[in-house]
Amino acid sequence: MKNLLLALLVLVTTGATAQKSLFDNISATNQYDYYSSISVDKDGKYAIKDKGTATFEVKKLATGEGYYIKASAIKDGKEDYTIKSASVVENYDRCLGYPFESFTKHKYEKDGFVAIGDYAFYLTDINSEGTAYKSISYVFIKSSESSKTASGETKPEKKQKFSFKDLANAVKDNYTGSSSVPDYGPAHKELSSKNVRQFIEDYLVAMKAKQDGRTSAQKQGDARIEKARMDYDNGITAYNDSTKATPEYQDLQRRIAQNEANYNAAQKANVVTLKNNSGSTIYVGKSGSVNRGTEISAGGTASWDCHYDAYIQRHSMKGGTNIYTTTSTKVYSKNTGCGNTVNVN
Repeated sequence: MKNLLLALLVLVTTGATAQKSLFDNISATNQYDYYSSISVDKDGKYAIKDKGTATFEVKKLATGEGYYIKASAIKDGKEDYTIKSASVVENYDRCLGYPFESFTKHKYEKDGFVAIGDYAFYLTDINSEGTAYKSISYVFIKSSESSKTASGETKPEKKQKFSFKDLANAVKDNYTGSSSVPDYGPAHKELSSKNVRQFIEDYLVAMKAKQDGRTSAQKQGDARIEKARMDYDNGITAYNDSTKATPEYQDLQRRIAQNEANYNAAQKANVVTLKNNSGSTIYVGKSGSVNRGTEISAGGTASWDCHYDAYIQRHSMKGGTNIYTTTSTKVYSKNTGCGNTVNVN
């Protein structure tokens, strides 16, 4: 009986809208309840907690293809922060299959938005075919009331009205979630009672079949999105190239180069290069040093603070411990070779 009720819920709540595309499913005028801290059991049922309120912003090309989604948390009727966003033109997000696009997907992180009827999801690790995913980061459930005033401001949150009373009550009677989970209303309980993974992946598979059956004309939507992305990238490149041609930019680069040269010169002025021409590895240290100093292999060189004398060090073993002691053999006198190379014979 429970499986029958769940099947009826899927049919009634999503039958008319499940086949709509991503950007047509997401509403920029409705308010959404959103949930995080989402866990799933072995039967694909999700426990959804941590409720908040959100709105979506959607942008489309002049030709109708959607390219931008932003979900923003709303507090006291005002945008508080961005929950998640995706731009398939300006950023690393991608979306294909127009006009039957079903998800956005970050090029590297593989996460993105899916929207089915009154629900939107932010998924992680979407597979290469776009038909499966690893987990859900956020669930958004649409309110039946418009969230925007005529001036574009967000209305204060209103309680969602639900028209599927009998089915919702049936789900409530069969709901097996923990009693410690707060009551977030019938829409939340409806989704929590579903096998959400199957619900989402069935939609993705159905949309993938539509994408595979597109006509040549329909496939031009993907081409228009790709052109918009290239135009955007080329615009950035053109802007950067034009900036680099300005006297201000060239003067900035000259000053950066000069500062680097001044720094290198200052560093060089404090260093002497010791070149070992003795034919064997040597160690040099400051007067009285008992720690291992600077090792210079035969024929090699090493940098030395030119403001200190440098002495040959003798290495010996005492009590199983390496001992380095300076000798009276001075190989460099302080302040005599700053910026230069001094041979050690």
